Amino acid sequence: MDPSVIGFCLCISVLAALAVNLVPAFRAASADVNKDLKSSSTSTGADRSRSRARNALIVSEIVLSLVLLICAGLLIKSFARLERVNPGFDYHRALAVRLALPPAKYSGDVAKQFYDQLALRLQAVSGVDSLGAISALPMSGLTARTEFLISGKAPARPSDVPGAQHRWVTPGYFAAMHMPLLRGRDFTEHDTKESAGVVVIDEALARRFFADSDPIGTHLRVTLGDVTSDRDYEIIGIVPSVKHNTLTEEALPTFYGPMPQIPKPVAGFLANNFSVVIRTSMDAQTVAEFVRRELRTVDSDVAISTVKPLEQIVTASVASRRFNLVLLVAFVGTALLLAGVGIYGVIAFLVATRTREIGVRMALGARRIDVMRLILGHGLKLVLVGVAVGLLGALIATRGLTTLLFATAPTDPPTYAGVAALLTLVALLASYIPARRATKVDPLQALRSE
Repeated sequence: MDPSVIGFCLCISVLAALAVNLVPAFRAASADVNKDLKSSSTSTGADRSRSRARNALIVSEIVLSLVLLICAGLLIKSFARLERVNPGFDYHRALAVRLALPPAKYSGDVAKQFYDQLALRLQAVSGVDSLGAISALPMSGLTARTEFLISGKAPARPSDVPGAQHRWVTPGYFAAMHMPLLRGRDFTEHDTKESAGVVVIDEALARRFFADSDPIGTHLRVTLGDVTSDRDYEIIGIVPSVKHNTLTEEALPTFYGPMPQIPKPVAGFLANNFSVVIRTSMDAQTVAEFVRRELRTVDSDVAISTVKPLEQIVTASVASRRFNLVLLVAFVGTALLLAGVGIYGVIAFLVATRTREIGVRMALGARRIDVMRLILGHGLKLVLVGVAVGLLGALIATRGLTTLLFATAPTDPPTYAGVAALLTLVALLASYIPARRATKVDPLQALRSE
């Protein structure tokens, strides 16, 4: 908040106060004094034109509230579905540690040696179940894509060369992320720089490029940086697809290679974004302190960029959506409250101006339930008109939400029906209080006061 924001809010408040008083002020200034003096005060207050104006204001308030409520309902439903999306790994009870290794000191295979020393110390910590390292952690905002050739499947055109995200991991990474091996085998300590090149692919890559064949045993020719880094990698396993950037994206095809086999051109990328995932049964903050201590013991020159629960990294990817949703829900709650108060005010004023009429009706034999039905019926008519117009307005307004919704249609029938029912219920409750007061009118007292 700063002075300009506060000043803007004050100006808007003053203008709004002036705007809502203009119509009553003009009506009062143009009133016919003789006509008002000849008629009773009650009939003047219940003038039809003024009644229509009040009813129109209430209907418009219901329309706007309904549109806002439907927009909020769609976003809430969309966000609820988004939070249930499986990112491809289990982010609960896992700690993410992002490091910056000095590139001149740590190349691909040396980085693996650093990790082995760290892992040996961390595995001795009580509560650490498993751990592994990766060159770019999911949901970290990092991408690394490369093109490759499939043995026996030459592309028809240069533009047809397939590509995929690539990550370099240590043995145990898939277990630490709770990514089950669907087929084939995992990396082992025998997958070294001198051994044959191997990769594990995900379901998205297998589905896109091997829909009609078995990928296990197939070779990929990968170029990273320059032609001197060309190497054949044999596909040895398949793991679930992972969402690398956001929960709303479609999982990108990805292949994983053992960290010792990382080509030199991308070794610097690994050093700057070296990440360790620790699966633990202990409190994350307690494990974080152990990690910091052991890192200083292994190499004090390694900078710690991030030490936080993996769940925080995943939830941060939808933080902006959550913030906007909270704001919208706050506005919608205020609109719903204003609609309820407005309906209550109009119905209460209606009861006050029709006290004599209600007294006459009851004197002529009207029952309390008849009076209740009369007052509630008036409020219900306003609500139904507002709901009908509001539903049409929502059909138009929600078109702009298409890009903000996830797995939810802008015309979701259950949301529309639920919101309409909620607003109708609130309106009936707001009408019930003055209607109940109307049933307690004493006919003799009402007629005597007139």
